[in-house]
Amino acid sequence: MDQNKSDYEIYLSLLQNANIKHVTTKGDFPESLYDNLYIATYASYSDSIITVHQFKESGKLCDIYIADACKTLEEFLNYTSE
Repeated sequence: MDQNKSDYEIYLSLLQNANIKHVTTKGDFPESLYDNLYIATYASYSDSIITVHQFKESGKLCDIYIADACKTLEEFLNYTSE
């Protein structure tokens, strides 16, 4: 792995190379001090998001969430920020 790449860049590259269905966005939770980066992966057998990886502005991994029955990353972010 390239030592100069951030966690975000490495993970995104791995997903793209493996052709895994995913979406990305930049956003923040109301209590967050950072504009975090998010990558959500979908289950191969459905249209539901199964994991969401949250990265700090610097690209360092800071949290992993197991999503349940969310169809979009925005839906997940809205649900978790309520």
